[in-house]
Amino acid sequence: MRQATTALIVSEGGGYFIEDGETEGDAEVPRALDEAFGASLSDVSAHRVSVNTAVENYPICLTVKVLRHAPRLRLDGWDTVVETGIGTPSGRLGLTSWETGDPLPNLAASGPGDYRVRIHVRNQEEAAKYASDLPVEEHLVIVYPGTSRRTVFLSAGR
Repeated sequence: MRQATTALIVSEGGGYFIEDGETEGDAEVPRALDEAFGASLSDVSAHRVSVNTAVENYPICLTVKVLRHAPRLRLDGWDTVVETGIGTPSGRLGLTSWETGDPLPNLAASGPGDYRVRIHVRNQEEAAKYASDLPVEEHLVIVYPGTSRRTVFLSAGR
């Protein structure tokens, strides 16, 4: 298991991507997920997952865990949890925001292939209410090998 935590600065528009940055031109059109999932997950395509944040121009607390096997499902303490599939022909999955480069290590633990991305989100409503130079909104991103491309909404505490 690899794990990293950072205060990720998100710029105007908010959000970040989990993507195979070496793959040009997705053949698959992103599926809009805003209505079903609120502000957290905006689209999914063959090689990219876009995640929106409640804040912009402020940091979020972001933790990534890279695993070789599917973890137990833990929903307690999270407002929203969603899981979806992503592929990486190059064997490199990065996490980037509009503001920064690739601050975290490769998220593809097993090289080229298919992966599941489980995104946990909390404190978006609190973060949207007031500006803070310290992270209020929290995201946990877990990436592990898996072949399903299906998007599953595991929790939505709204």
